[in-house]
Amino acid sequence: MKIGAMSTRIVRNRRGWRRVRRRCIFDFVWRGRVVEIGAMVGSNGRQQVLRNALYHRFGRVARWMYENGRVMNHTQEIKSQGGLCTA
Repeated sequence: MKIGAMSTRIVRNRRGWRRVRRRCIFDFVWRGRVVEIGAMVGSNGRQQVLRNALYHRFGRVARWMYENGRVMNHTQEIKSQGGLCTA
């Protein structure tokens, strides 16, 4: 697993540009799939925002867990591409 850090003020997301006021850290595997996102808040160190991301076999994220324990699921829209794979 690699750890990357984004210290820029503006990052690109799916819908366009978004301003970031704090430092964002993301963990990803060799395929480039993000498995964890954290934020640096003051001098308290890193706080997890998202973790345990699982992906559909051919694409989008299927399941992830927020820091508070809430689990979100996203179903694949194409039935022939079913199944989960770990990042």
